[in-house]
Amino acid sequence: MSYLGRRCVRLLAGLSLLVGSAAHANYPGLDIDDPVVRDCLARTLPEQGLRQKIRFDTYAQDELLSNSAADLYWRRFDDGGSRLLIRLTAPPHNVGLALLAEEMADNTLRQDVTVYLPELRVVRRLSGAALSGSMFGTNFAYDDFVQLQGMLHQRSVTRLGDEIVNERPAYAIEMVPQHPESRYSRIVTLIDQAWCIVVRSRFFGGGEVLLKELIVDPQSVREVAGRWIPHALVFTEVDKSARTELVVDKVEIDPALNPNLFTEAELRRGR
Repeated sequence: MSYLGRRCVRLLAGLSLLVGSAAHANYPGLDIDDPVVRDCLARTLPEQGLRQKIRFDTYAQDELLSNSAADLYWRRFDDGGSRLLIRLTAPPHNVGLALLAEEMADNTLRQDVTVYLPELRVVRRLSGAALSGSMFGTNFAYDDFVQLQGMLHQRSVTRLGDEIVNERPAYAIEMVPQHPESRYSRIVTLIDQAWCIVVRSRFFGGGEVLLKELIVDPQSVREVAGRWIPHALVFTEVDKSARTELVVDKVEIDPALNPNLFTEAELRRGR
C-alpha cells in the first residue's frame, strides 16, 4: 500500500455520526439556515467526544480486496474546534498507521492532515496532490469524507423537498461545493426525521451524473446513550466497480479522552 499516493482519511467515520456515518464530528447541514433540520442534527452530536471500533471491507466488483479495522476517536476542544484520530488495527502490515485531522473553531477543516507511517516510524503532514487517492485503500476518499462531514466552508447548503427512505420520512439537503478542485457538482444528503441521522448521500458529478452513494442499513440503527447510531453502511460507486462496507463494532458516547491523544507526539508512539 503506497501511503503518500493515497488519500488517507468523515468518518466513516463510522459516518452519519464518519458517518452519523460512522460518525463523529460535524454533520453536513449544521450551518443550514433551516432551524428544523439544524436542530435535528445537533441533537445527535455527542457533547464532548466519541470513540468507535470499526471494520471495513473493500471490493472491486464482487471480489474482496481487503479487510481492515480501526479505532476512531473524536473530541471537542475548549477553543471551539475538534480533532479526529483514526488508527488502523488490522491488517497486520498496516497496524499503527494513523491519521489526525483538525477542525477549526469556524467549522472548517485544515487543508492538510498529519499521518504516522509505522514502516518508516515518521510523522508527515500531507496536503494537495499527496492527498489524492483512497482513504486507507478503500474507495472512500479524503474529500468524500470532508464533504460528508461538512468541513468545507466553500459550499452552499440548501434544504430541498422531503423524501421517503426505507418507508420513513427524511429531510433532504443539498450541498454545492464551491471549491474549484471538488469533483462533485452537488451532494444530496437525506436525514431521517425521527432518528436525526444521515441515512443516504448521493454524490453527483458534472452533467448531473450520479457517481457515488452512501447508504446506511436501517436494520443496523441502534440507540446508544440516547442517540441513534448506524452500525453498518456501504459506500459504493454507482457503476458497481467498487464498494466499501463499513461495520461499527462498538460506540462510546462522551468517553474520557485525554487531549494529548490528538497530538503528533502521541502519533509517534505508534499505538
